[in-house]
Amino acid sequence: MITTSRETDYVLNKVDGPVTIQELLGYAQCNVDTWLSDPVLWDLSNATMAEEKSDHEGVRAIVSNIHHLAEKRKGRKTTFVAPDLFIYGMLRMAITIVDCYECRLVASVFADIRAAEAWLKEA
Repeated sequence: MITTSRETDYVLNKVDGPVTIQELLGYAQCNVDTWLSDPVLWDLSNATMAEEKSDHEGVRAIVSNIHHLAEKRKGRKTTFVAPDLFIYGMLRMAITIVDCYECRLVASVFADIRAAEAWLKEA
């Protein structure tokens, strides 16, 4: 389950339970226009990655979706909290893919929420 709330300094998307990459991307695509000017924090502390079968076309679609979202959020900070090593690694790879497109997305991954919040508040 994904819930969104507006905190004082950012938009918080909290993910609880099993989730797929497609579900995360779908949620982001449906809501990104309401977050265009806000820093966004995705809290995946209570999330588990549900298995998905991936083929070449599926991976291509994921990359395309990430690129599209990155273009919309150009120059805006997005951070992820992922204490789970697998989710942390997957998010780092996604950020690297976005960097390859030179989309100017400012994104980072942290293991704890306090570090993520501090990073969002930095100039």
